Amino acid sequence: MNLVGDETFRWFSTFFVGGVSVVWFFYDAFNLWRARTADRKDPLVRDRHFGYVMGLVIATIGVIGSLRFQGVI
Repeated sequence: MNLVGDETFRWFSTFFVGGVSVVWFFYDAFNLWRARTADRKDPLVRDRHFGYVMGLVIATIGVIGSLRFQGVI
């Protein structure tokens, strides 16, 4: 017994994962931009920058995966 059709599930999955990934990307990009003037000699600042860059990478993978799942690319 299916509650929704296959195509509905595909679109929901695409919008949910892609939407979260886009929000995550802009959140980490904004935080990285805001932290650009911090002292890079401080290990906590370097860890924060690394975390923001990894967040951007993961969000990019999420967006590309959503687009590939839908067959756009």
